[in-house]
Amino acid sequence: MRINPPCKKFVIFSGGGGLISRSQVVEVPAGQTTFEISEVPASFDPNTTTVELLDITMGDVELSQTDVRRPDKRIVDSFIQREKTASDSIIQASTDLRGSNRDRIIQICESAYYRRYEDMSGTITVSISAKMPSKFTLQINYFIEDTRIKWKPTIHVNINEQTKKAHIEGYLMVMNNSDFNFENVELQFAEFDLVREVGEEGFLDNIEEEQAVQTEMPKTKMLQNLRRMKNLIQ
Repeated sequence: MRINPPCKKFVIFSGGGGLISRSQVVEVPAGQTTFEISEVPASFDPNTTTVELLDITMGDVELSQTDVRRPDKRIVDSFIQREKTASDSIIQASTDLRGSNRDRIIQICESAYYRRYEDMSGTITVSISAKMPSKFTLQINYFIEDTRIKWKPTIHVNINEQTKKAHIEGYLMVMNNSDFNFENVELQFAEFDLVREVGEEGFLDNIEEEQAVQTEMPKTKMLQNLRRMKNLIQ
């Protein structure tokens, strides 16, 4: 069964990425039920993925298995490169970029040029065992490792020319340049020092090794970095 639990809470890191909590009330019959979670960014860290069964109002259920997997980066990069090549061909072959299809052509080409591995989808599959029909809240937590989602502080200073007094306002600016949208989400902001400078590839520099062993997931540097987290801003 494919479901799309909405994102309820997002702890955004100042250095990029963060912790996502998604939950949804589900009902299952007696026996084994498997849920496939949709819209999981490929940038999620399989080592940090947790699944919880909360608010069990009826029945007796337990988590029997969780499978996580990210797409093969080599295949995805090859696919994205083909899209970029196709976009070049579309632009070169288009004789009327002022016509009715202009906006659509530009949208397709821009999407291809800015798409990255992190915009693809990973896989989280959850198997639930129930002794009788049951109802509960399925909650899934995982870190994402995407430097395009982050926050930074900003300050506005207004000076009154007559009174010579300054009015200072502080803000947190949130940036999300990924293909994933997060609506009606409780936000928290963590000041997060990175052990190393993260490039455009984020923390995914060992993805080829990960895909080679498939189920044996190598540890990323995310958990090490979490120890350097300083403050959590509600």
